[in-house]
Amino acid sequence: MTTEKIARFISSRGLRTSHSDGRSFQMTKTKAKPTKKRSLKYSLHLISYIDILGFRELVGEQMPNFISRAIRRVIETTAPDAQVLKANRENYVNFSDLIVHTVPILSPANKKSPEGLVFVEINNLALAQAALIEEGLLIRGGAHNR
Repeated sequence: MTTEKIARFISSRGLRTSHSDGRSFQMTKTKAKPTKKRSLKYSLHLISYIDILGFRELVGEQMPNFISRAIRRVIETTAPDAQVLKANRENYVNFSDLIVHTVPILSPANKKSPEGLVFVEINNLALAQAALIEEGLLIRGGAHNR
């Protein structure tokens, strides 16, 4: 590949080349274009999380099917359906063995039945533990409003 081709490739990726001698060049990042400012609003949410205890050891000791089944059972017992997520502006995310669920305190469902939001989250934590206790697995979970 010639020096010109390399220079074109680098500049197409947002980098600038400045030749310091005939054979080599330095790469420096060009300035990023300014982004549009967004108006963000924070609101109170009930945040719950679930984590399978000893997951790192499980990965080393158990078969992938066992681990996949354990994660799937937790998700099946805690994930709200798509309509509920959208209607209440909830977020439900899982990564590996960590699950995070956020629900706006002022969601339509919570305005209608405010005592139910915390109960449902704690009940989901209990159901997740019940689903895994048969496999000898424990979870760490909690709920907090922020």
